[in-house]
Amino acid sequence: MFNIQILKANSGEFRERGNNFTRHFSDKTHFVKTNLNYQKSVMNVPTSKYFHILLRPTIATLCFLLTLLSFDVTAQDLCENPVEEVNGFVPPQEYSPAVVIRIDRLTKFPNRDSAAVLCVNINNPGFYRIKTTIEYSLGTEQKNESFFMHITNSSSNKVIDPCNPNLGPHRVIVPDLTEVNTTIIEREAGIFQFTRGTNIISFVHYYRIHNRKPEYGKFVNGKFDTTKIESVKLLKLTLEPLSSCPASTLDNYDLKLTKSVSPAVVSPGQEFNYAMEIVNLGPDQAFNITLTDVFPDSIFPKGFTMNPPVDSTARPLEWQFAALDSGEVVTIGFSAIFPDSFDMSADSLQRINTSFIEASFDTNTQNDTAFAVVTIKKQTPVYDLGLTKNANPSTVVSGETFTYSLQIRNNGPDTANNIRLTDLLPDSIQPVNFITDIPLNPTSRRLEWNLLPLDSGAIKNIEFTAIFMGSLGSTERVSEFVNTAFVGAPFDTNTQNDTAAVLVSVLPPLNYDLVLTKSVSRDTVVQGQTFSYTLEITNNGPETVPRFSVWDAFPDGVSISDFSLQPINPFAQDTLRWRIETPLLSGEKISITYAGICPVLANFTNPQTKINAARVIGENDSDPTNDSATAS
Repeated sequence: MFNIQILKANSGEFRERGNNFTRHFSDKTHFVKTNLNYQKSVMNVPTSKYFHILLRPTIATLCFLLTLLSFDVTAQDLCENPVEEVNGFVPPQEYSPAVVIRIDRLTKFPNRDSAAVLCVNINNPGFYRIKTTIEYSLGTEQKNESFFMHITNSSSNKVIDPCNPNLGPHRVIVPDLTEVNTTIIEREAGIFQFTRGTNIISFVHYYRIHNRKPEYGKFVNGKFDTTKIESVKLLKLTLEPLSSCPASTLDNYDLKLTKSVSPAVVSPGQEFNYAMEIVNLGPDQAFNITLTDVFPDSIFPKGFTMNPPVDSTARPLEWQFAALDSGEVVTIGFSAIFPDSFDMSADSLQRINTSFIEASFDTNTQNDTAFAVVTIKKQTPVYDLGLTKNANPSTVVSGETFTYSLQIRNNGPDTANNIRLTDLLPDSIQPVNFITDIPLNPTSRRLEWNLLPLDSGAIKNIEFTAIFMGSLGSTERVSEFVNTAFVGAPFDTNTQNDTAAVLVSVLPPLNYDLVLTKSVSRDTVVQGQTFSYTLEITNNGPETVPRFSVWDAFPDGVSISDFSLQPINPFAQDTLRWRIETPLLSGEKISITYAGICPVLANFTNPQTKINAARVIGENDSDPTNDSATAS
């Protein structure tokens, strides 16, 4: 007969109190200590009842009965008498009453969601499959009976990861069964490569990690409610030796995330760009990929150039990708800004933008997170904005339209931001049409534009037409109107060239009489014979004509050439047009001549008369009856 120490329980549940048992939950370098206290009693058990079972090659026939596992068992004392592995075989362990981990009393007992359940001394290290017998609740009262096993080598404090994970590289989650016909079911809980020495197996409720990453929630049937009993009951645990880790039937891929920012050093109010790239290093296709971007304080997204997020107004930003083939790359880009309205107390500060990707079976989470650091420097940019302005024409008759042109040039060396252009229209001058940019209030006499950043050496042009709409008075011959504009930006180093003015002279309606006459050098010609047309425009006064137009409709069958004054289009098919911009004084005249010829036609039989009609157009011509003339 030999002595076997049996752990006698005070209750059917575990709770964690202190800081002596090493447990790993988040990664291979993070450890948490807990303390389990216990009471033990020593019972004498006949050697013949157990000795032969320890040597049997089959593990499924034995239950190493522990009378009760205490509510106060410590890992240290649990391992004083570990279960011994012999020739790769470990006796199955049965717990009575059941070990229960629950989350409804976490406020009073913060660590009720886990328990150390077995300490086994491994002499032959290798792969072991953990099988658990679980008692499930029927119905829908308990929706969260998922769990996982956590194995630690007590000597080295190293966590043992499974060879067949189903949630990242560290865990095999045994999910809750949504529909069960029986309450007691055997479930596989993972394959682990146990190391030599003492190994502690802990039984952990899924609640422990359910909210760590978004994809962890896939093993949750419903929302956790810590006010209700959400428990997992372990009845039996078995370790089955394996020669190797079986080939995984799960998806196997490695997603990698990279992130950059350009430029990496900016001023307040200056836009910059983030770029992210997700690549599937394979070998399998990745599914249900989530990318999350956590913006730092005072950094705001501006525009999305590639692959916009699910909700551009949400914080953090999130992208969803259904699938990514092995070797496939997806790129995400967007601009951001640190507003210049923020008051910077320091000369510079850094903002770290963090992004991470998540997918259910990513085998390597070490490359799933990426950072980009942007430095905001409190610096005064150096640039010189210059403004010029002109009007075309600068002298108009009342009622004529003209064009204002404004040009802003950044003489550098830095980019200019937050530029505002203001144009103060004089009385009686009204805008007609905005050719380029429309001002903030196009009906106001104070026209204002907020302009985009202007790089060093860049030019911005603003154009619009206007008209004089007032009264000149009977005694005034010329009225002058000065239009003034100015440009402003916060750090313009030279304000001497920020203002520009242009003068427009407005004449009253003019009093002049244009007279057009037209003649032909020959009144009769034969085919192929050259002749010439002459148009003579005379200003009978009494005032100067500032500008006028001449139209001449030549007859069909006449070819023309040799213009004394080139028309707008000398190859016109029917009507020639001239625009005379030179003022014509009272009593002056101008002549326009050109040659004509009637081509030789084989079917020509009877004489024909060719009539040429012309017209002069002046906007304020006092007598239009003498503006037309013909020649035949």
